[in-house]
Formats: sequence, C-alpha cells, structure tokens
Amino acid sequence: MKFLIYIFLCTCFFLNAQSNTAAVIESEHDAVIVPVYIDPPVKMQIFETVDVSAIFPGGVKEMARYIQKNKQYPTVEKENNLEGICKVKCVITSIGEIMNAEVSKGLSKECDIEALRIVKAMPRWKPAKVKGVDVNCYYTIPVEFKIYK
Repeated sequence: MKFLIYIFLCTCFFLNAQSNTAAVIESEHDAVIVPVYIDPPVKMQIFETVDVSAIFPGGVKEMARYIQKNKQYPTVEKENNLEGICKVKCVITSIGEIMNAEVSKGLSKECDIEALRIVKAMPRWKPAKVKGVDVNCYYTIPVEFKIYK
C-alpha cells in the first residue's frame, strides 16, 4: 500500500512540475497532492480576436498619414516603378508597444526592410481590450508603396 501511495505521489509531483500550482486534498487517511492547471494571465496571452481592436493614435487615417510621411521609397524600386503593398504582422502589447514585427506579405527585400522600419518606429498604440482589460493582440499593418506622379 505504501508503494502505491509512493508511486501516486511521484506521479503527482511530476505532473505538478508541469503545472502552475498544486492543491493538497486531505482525506481521513492520506494527503494527496493534485495539480491545478491555471490558464496564463489574460495580459500574457496574444489574442487573434478581441472585443475592442488596438488603435493607432488618431485612428486609421492618422496611421496612413504617419506611414506616408515617414516612408522612404527605396531608390532602385522607385526607378523600376515597383508598386504594391507590404503587410507587416506584429503584436500590439497591452501597453501599446509594437513587438515581434515581421513581414507577412512582401514586395521586395528593400521595401520589406523599409516597411519594418516604419512599423517598428511607430508611437504607442491604444491597446486592444477583452472584457474591458488591455491585452496583447496580433495586428497586420499594410504599408503601401505607390509612386505618385
């Protein structure tokens, strides 16, 4: 009987090492450790869908102005009349910072680098919300390269 209790406690210990915490359940004869699994805090998760989307300061139109004002069209691409849209996927954190920016749809190496530079230099956003709590969320930002004549 002691051997079975020992095996059970070792198993619980192993499972507890993989969980966030444990609860001790006491019965008349023995105390048993049972792992309790807790979801990571909402602020640490990265959401695909949210109740309220993250917002660039001033809104979408202001973001378009910011991109246009700060974009430096790569010389070779401009000379070759290369136009299109780079899409940059990133995480807008619960404090409005941009992190993990990467090109999800590229145009050219130089345009992709420029799109990443613009997105990484953006000011803090108003973060997304889930159930009234500021959360991390994925966001895709289009950066248009268009030659205006």
